[in-house]
Amino acid sequence: MNEERKKIAFIVNPKAGITPKSKVGLELLAGNIIPSPRFIPEDIFTQQAGHATKIAG
Repeated sequence: MNEERKKIAFIVNPKAGITPKSKVGLELLAGNIIPSPRFIPEDIFTQQAGHATKIAG
């Protein structure tokens, strides 16, 4: 069976201590948590208060 890969987003608050420099670590973590053959992980960093709600909506 050949399933289409789906995107999955990790919404990250950089004020929580994660910076864009740690993006590789996030992608490795995502690959260990989410089966990579089925999903394409994407890191999205919030820009201001309420941004995560807008992204998720």
